[in-house]
Amino acid sequence: MKWYYCLVHNRVEPEKGCANSERLGPYESEEQASHAFEIARKRNEEWDAGENEWGTKGEQVDLGDDVD
Repeated sequence: MKWYYCLVHNRVEPEKGCANSERLGPYESEEQASHAFEIARKRNEEWDAGENEWGTKGEQVDLGDDVD
């Protein structure tokens, strides 16, 4: 069973719950879902660190003439 954190009701819920657009997840356990904000914060920090490492944060990427 997958678990989600509902942003509308501020609680953990099973697969059959609010619309996916209104929740975070899926998570493998109810315990993981209860830490959804902490997990999201950690992933964002890791993502930001990766962008800084590659020097791409805030830079525009030239996709060439093939893209309209």
